[in-house]
Amino acid sequence: MVATADPTGAPAGDLQVAVALGALELRWRGDLPVGTIDYSGQVRAFGDVYFPDETPTDVDVAVRYDETAVTYGEVLDSWVGTSADTAPQRTLLRATTLVETVRQALNVWLAGGSVVLVHPELDVTEKFVAAERITAGY
Repeated sequence: MVATADPTGAPAGDLQVAVALGALELRWRGDLPVGTIDYSGQVRAFGDVYFPDETPTDVDVAVRYDETAVTYGEVLDSWVGTSADTAPQRTLLRATTLVETVRQALNVWLAGGSVVLVHPELDVTEKFVAAERITAGY
């Protein structure tokens, strides 16, 4: 026999968390079992706090993938193109490899633009482009 924390049958000591499926839901809609935490209603009540790390040096690792490590110096020297002289764009990027996606995103961000990242197989429609206000990359 398993000891339970409440009538839902959850084992003693286990924590149940309910997460609303809608990305912007402010709370769980409906009743929750006793002892269940409403993530959207309780956790989102706390503001975001940013604690920056120390400023990295050129030899610190910025990206690690497979068995490769890329330093911040390498990112700045070889990954970043010369797109900073173009007008900022809202650019559609199809996610490919981590490395290529990060390279493309860095160049857009350095030019003052923003990125709309999508799955490589997503059928991008004119309605989607208009809704996301995409101005480049489609």
